[in-house]
Amino acid sequence: MTYYNRIPPNALLEVDGADHVHRGRILGRHHIVNAVTGADFRIKGADGAPVLPDEDQFSEMLGDGRIVVRAISATDRVRVLNSVAQWTLADAMKVDPFAATRLAISGMLDDAGVPNGDKAINRWFDAHWSEELRAKYGAPPPARTVRSWRSTRGTLGRRHARDMVSMTGKAPRAPYCVDVVQETLQKHALDAIVNDATVRSGYSMFHVEMKSINEGRHPVHPKPSEPYLVPSKRTFRRRRDALEQSSTVKSGKGKAAFEQGWEGGGRCLTADYALHRVIIDHTPLNVHAVSDDLEMVLGRPWLTLAIDVFTRAIVAWVLTFMDPCGWTVGETLRRMALPKRYNADLLHRYPILRNLRGKPTEIVLDNAAEFRSYDLEAALRAQGVGVRWCPIRKPRYRAVGERVMHTINEWTCCDMPGRVLPPAETKRLGYDPADTACMMLDEIEADLATVIGEYNVEPHDGLQLRQPALIFEREASRDGIDVWADLEGFRLDTLPVVTDVQLSSSGIRAFGTLRYAGKREVADLLDDLVAIEGRRQRRDQAAATVSYRYDPLDISRIHVWNRKRRVYVPLSCTDRSYADGMPLAFHEQLRAEARRQSLAFNTEEEREAFRGERIQAIRQIDAKARASSRKEVALLYETPRIRQITGRIVDLHVESPSAVDIGDYIPHERAALTAYDVEVRMPRKTPTPRAKTPLDARRDRRDAGAPLASDEADRKPAAAPAPRRRRGGEVYK
Repeated sequence: MTYYNRIPPNALLEVDGADHVHRGRILGRHHIVNAVTGADFRIKGADGAPVLPDEDQFSEMLGDGRIVVRAISATDRVRVLNSVAQWTLADAMKVDPFAATRLAISGMLDDAGVPNGDKAINRWFDAHWSEELRAKYGAPPPARTVRSWRSTRGTLGRRHARDMVSMTGKAPRAPYCVDVVQETLQKHALDAIVNDATVRSGYSMFHVEMKSINEGRHPVHPKPSEPYLVPSKRTFRRRRDALEQSSTVKSGKGKAAFEQGWEGGGRCLTADYALHRVIIDHTPLNVHAVSDDLEMVLGRPWLTLAIDVFTRAIVAWVLTFMDPCGWTVGETLRRMALPKRYNADLLHRYPILRNLRGKPTEIVLDNAAEFRSYDLEAALRAQGVGVRWCPIRKPRYRAVGERVMHTINEWTCCDMPGRVLPPAETKRLGYDPADTACMMLDEIEADLATVIGEYNVEPHDGLQLRQPALIFEREASRDGIDVWADLEGFRLDTLPVVTDVQLSSSGIRAFGTLRYAGKREVADLLDDLVAIEGRRQRRDQAAATVSYRYDPLDISRIHVWNRKRRVYVPLSCTDRSYADGMPLAFHEQLRAEARRQSLAFNTEEEREAFRGERIQAIRQIDAKARASSRKEVALLYETPRIRQITGRIVDLHVESPSAVDIGDYIPHERAALTAYDVEVRMPRKTPTPRAKTPLDARRDRRDAGAPLASDEADRKPAAAPAPRRRRGGEVYK
């Protein structure tokens, strides 16, 4: 070895990203110590044993960037902060404008070779401090101050502007170990920020503890001879704000706030070519839609977008009132494979907008339960499309899609009536978006298509101010557009399914009130399915148990599965004028509105009460039938099994609790008697009273207070049953 690396002792080094200090050499090897742990830095030697690095190894690590010489360590604790600071010349001048004066004076004395003594410095000032220097730097500083600069701020020939920055107020204070007031102040400031308490609450707790210390009631600190001065609330606020950092925010506001505001974003999702990865995301549109026919506000629809990660282009969108689910993903992919519809002028200027389509290699979905459907994943795998789910509670993983969703939502709804404002602004203005809503869903969707077209042709910051449609056009010209095969089969695979439905000759009843039928289709289905229907499921009339799929955006048709022929048979709704183009969510809102209007007319309780009065009035028409019915009830009550179920009924109603006549149900007026009526009226014989029945005798005994037969039967043991006889006379038990 003919050379060596000359490094001053105590130089600050960065070795593999950690701070170290160079302590000199030991037997020709560099002695490097970790600045935190104090451990020696060693590397693997020729024999595999850890040794101190020699000159060749040090030079190799220096060339590889594993070792970086930061600065020469100062002996003063505060001046070390100057050495490790990475202030440039301009930064140092901004932090401390007087740093340039210190650097200039120290440099002039170093260049003149003036010894670092007070007398030598004063003699140089007297001889060389001219009017020009006085005009530029002012009066010469005291000699002892200059001597301190030269001894503590850098070394001869190696002084930087960062070394001349004053650290007054910038150096951290030493730990509070003996100062009771400062120790208590720091404790409560830390407690306030960790518990996310307000300054007022934290200062109140601090003031209470300081009062207990001054009065001698504190369990740890004794009573001082002189009461401690309590710092102000402003001081407490500064101490609390000084402790605000990632660790305290994570403890005080939770992990979510820490990740959102403090944790680094990391690398976002990337792609290698167009439609390599497509993000499918959902959000409520910030506007209320209305129905012109029903004159009602329908609410906020759901917006689903498909964003290509590589080109940033929006390749599909769906606007519906149905909550996001597997069908939403399938419908978005179906629209992604088809040409788009835009404004005619926009298509004439940018023809590529119509062909922003194709089959993706992989789609990125939210990690919600409704998107982890086995049927959806199986349908995508069958088409050669991969599925990637985002990590849980990691919205920045798909930051590209989140930003596009916000942009489209804002561009679409910013000028629409019925748009949604932030809660604070809504409260301040007394604004209700439902009161001003007047946009129908088809109008919103038409405006949305225009907004998406404008977005695709706008310069994008993430594409170096190039347009997403331009990037997609280049990729399509080079690689072509993948056409989706068997798109109708994929659509059926992703439609919602309803199982165990009865198919009869009149068709299928679905969605509450709608019936789906087809003269030829139903007959063919029954011919195929009735014969293979299970014996227990068979009925007297022709019927079969089937399953069907439906499109939530259009319930005018359903697709019934023919398990014999293994095909789907479409059935149309019999009420075509209503169901044609009707979304399921809108149909359910219409049913809910109809139920609301029905309840406003009369409630279920009112209808049941009215129905009960009608039945009671009908039973009052025939007294004999009424008595017979009561007798049947009494006889049933005498049955032990019935009494075991009903329990002991104290008062068995044998009379009507209230006189209800058929006239109460259908009021009428008696016709006036005419003279002829009086003439033809004949005296009638008084009807003879009927003989008392056992039920009347039972009633008389009850009124007289005599025990009933059923009560005596309860108190006495049951008699042995009498032997029964067969027709031939033989007795058996």
